Amino acid sequence: QEFRFALSEQIRQQVFYAIFVEKVETSIKSNALINALKRLVQKQGHHL
Repeated sequence: QEFRFALSEQIRQQVFYAIFVEKVETSIKSNALINALKRLVQKQGHHL
């Protein structure tokens, strides 16, 4: 019973960590996208 509890606790932590990493990766990707768009807009602005 104790072992099962420890196991489920470990699984819960791993799931939490996986979700956390996914959120961080998503925010990094969206930031990169925003920065790329900003650069694109700045380049377009210089041509005008």
